[in-house]
Amino acid sequence: MDYSPKKTYFLVGILVLVVLILVLVMFFAREGSQKEEKGKLIMVSTCPEQITYQGVVYRTKEIGEQCWMVENLRTSVYRDGTAIPGLPASADWEKNEEGAYACYNNQAIKCEKYGALYNWYAINNEKELCPEGWSIPTYQQWVELERAVCQNLGYKDCQERFPQEFISGWKGTDEGLHLLSVDLGGKDSYGFKALFGGFRNAAGPYSFLNEKGFWWTSTPSEDFAFARVMDKAQQGIRSVESSRSSGFSVRCVMD
Repeated sequence: MDYSPKKTYFLVGILVLVVLILVLVMFFAREGSQKEEKGKLIMVSTCPEQITYQGVVYRTKEIGEQCWMVENLRTSVYRDGTAIPGLPASADWEKNEEGAYACYNNQAIKCEKYGALYNWYAINNEKELCPEGWSIPTYQQWVELERAVCQNLGYKDCQERFPQEFISGWKGTDEGLHLLSVDLGGKDSYGFKALFGGFRNAAGPYSFLNEKGFWWTSTPSEDFAFARVMDKAQQGIRSVESSRSSGFSVRCVMD
């Protein structure tokens, strides 16, 4: 066989060219894949597709580096099986300072679709509201979600848009729209499926079904507690302080 230097250099050159072509193909394939995934924030992780809690199946989704329930909680018992008092009467709800829940307008069918409305005393109960390995998101965990959506949408200064410290009011541009269920005219780009379950006033009346969504955080604020709000009129996300006797929706996030 001919092992002349010229032929050897020629074969080496061909080998280098083939390797270079393979590297370029892999690079552009990866870039294309990243572009296809933009707007989804789907990552390979231990986040399950669904979990079963107190006999109810809840779908879940990874958004950024967090795993969220993408349905509002509707349990009527704590983690250990202890019943959570249901208080349909406004007078009972108003004077209560223990954990309690209600279905919008005292209609059980509303809990099935929108989840239950819990006062913050249920959020703060040592018996725990979410399943084992899950918890009510803190104020900072909501910020992490908001920043992840903001960054994935290509906006700059997301840390300034969604600060860790509490500042009342609407934040962001259209991050809320991208978390909102398509059933309410949202884009639901990340599978969060936010539904507007309305809220129950600390005095007992119900308001804003299918108009606004209110979600508790587990973070207290002196005699109040922090929460998040989304609505159809605004496309961002609002940070608020509310009476602990208010009835808001709840999402759980994996620990």
